[in-house]
Amino acid sequence: MKSGKTIETAHRALEVLKKLMYKKMSVDEILYSLNAEDEYSLIYAKETIYKYFNTFKNIGMEIEKDKTSYILKKSLMKNAFSIDDKYVIDLIDGYINSTCQDKAKEKFEKIKEILEKSNFKINSNVIPFDYDNIFNAAKQYKNHEEKIKKLETACKLKQQLKIKYENEKNIIEYKVFSNRLIFEKGVLQFQAYCITTNDMMFFMIENIKDVEFLPPKGTGNYYTRTAVFNILNEFSKNYRLKKGEYIKENKEGYLQIVSKYQDTETLLKRLFRYGNNCEILSPASLREAMINKIEETYKNYKK
Repeated sequence: MKSGKTIETAHRALEVLKKLMYKKMSVDEILYSLNAEDEYSLIYAKETIYKYFNTFKNIGMEIEKDKTSYILKKSLMKNAFSIDDKYVIDLIDGYINSTCQDKAKEKFEKIKEILEKSNFKINSNVIPFDYDNIFNAAKQYKNHEEKIKKLETACKLKQQLKIKYENEKNIIEYKVFSNRLIFEKGVLQFQAYCITTNDMMFFMIENIKDVEFLPPKGTGNYYTRTAVFNILNEFSKNYRLKKGEYIKENKEGYLQIVSKYQDTETLLKRLFRYGNNCEILSPASLREAMINKIEETYKNYKK
């Protein structure tokens, strides 16, 4: 009996923790949300919520308070994934994205979002590096600078590519989803998920003979990704939903949109027009791409 009560208590604490992971909420908002969906809703009270807050803090979780709202800032899970862990995640991600299973894609995106908010760093689409250091360490890459930059851009945008690769004097054509560039022990490789073999592959940079960006339309297998962004102030009142979009939250001066997209650059250009009245929440790769776009624009005005 005691064991059953412990399990129920743990379940209720986890439900509160889930609320804190997604957005800032007041205790009243947490209670309202739990009462609407949880089987233990009658047991929750303000005192219970505060008690769970203290429990979370005692085991190393950091709860950030902003006026009357709370959000999980830092959790116990501080260790980054190993290379093998990232490989498995990338493999699953690539496989799901190469299929037409929209529900599976959405669920896996949600899993990655939860892991990232729990301090597991899994946004490994590209490993940043200094070109000069690479060229100094491995002179053979001096003639591949344009190709390397093209591949780095593709990794940041999760772009689908068609590459021609020389393997034992044969030129083989692959269609892949870009993942990341890896520079280790003087060797630079391009890691990508191959649609044909349903496996993660590693390509030596010097053996890649041609790189072609595939268009977002025209292939049934081209995957869609899900973005979440906020539209603020006056723009929230006049925003017109595009194909594949729906409203997740709608409050005064605030609109949260979930959008399915294929062409990253097109979505970035559209959202860029809203300036500081738009914030991309996920995925992390799209948010990073917008930050880069803003920084590049800022350089044009910096004296």
